[in-house]
Amino acid sequence: MHNHELDKGLEGHLVAGRLKPQEKDFMDEMTRNAVAPKNILSTLKERDPENKTSAKQVYNARHRYKVKMRASMTEMQHLCKKLDDNKYYYKYRTVVENGVEHLQDIFFAHPRSITLFNSFHTVLMMDSTYKTSKYKMPLFEIVGFTSTEKTFNVAFAWLSNEKEDNFIWALQQLRCLLRRETNLPKLKVGCPIPNSNKSWKQYCAKQSLGWEDSFIAAQHRFEEMMSTENVVPIQIVGAGSRETPLVID
Repeated sequence: MHNHELDKGLEGHLVAGRLKPQEKDFMDEMTRNAVAPKNILSTLKERDPENKTSAKQVYNARHRYKVKMRASMTEMQHLCKKLDDNKYYYKYRTVVENGVEHLQDIFFAHPRSITLFNSFHTVLMMDSTYKTSKYKMPLFEIVGFTSTEKTFNVAFAWLSNEKEDNFIWALQQLRCLLRRETNLPKLKVGCPIPNSNKSWKQYCAKQSLGWEDSFIAAQHRFEEMMSTENVVPIQIVGAGSRETPLVID
């Protein structure tokens, strides 16, 4: 017996928000295709206006599906299996702490990205995200540029720390993607390239203090030269023929 009327709004109720069998199959299919949970929920609401499923229930259902797909494998084993199935190039290294082996860094690249990288390897942009994942590992992303001014992802790396050793290891794996050593960029002898970080400006040699200013000045001069259009006047010198060819001294 209840002393109040039944609530007409059942939004958030666990029983009312249960997924129907056909909705569950649809959600599993969308999860396999990497559809965002919010898009899955909005599609369910569009198909059935009376649907009371909440976002939390969608996340829980996705989690149960992923656990079922992983079966008895660990998360690391499942990741390596997915990389093998999709023929990714990947390398990883581990560290032993308190007698237990832990993942330290993992590097992976798609086969298509490797092909593009060997064709367009001159300019690369690299950046690292903040530790926003549940594993607290920053994602190191490497991006390249094609001849048509389009960008493409070269490779990714999950790093345990943003230290010099971790980035050196990732760049060594990146170098292994080049099929020919001739693709490596080479510098002229005695042509130094200063680092772009702040620590270099604090500890650089005295003779290199003017590099940045001279480079900027040279860039400005180049832009001025390119903006000036040199027009050569056209001079009509006459017409020639087979009998009397035109000779220009």
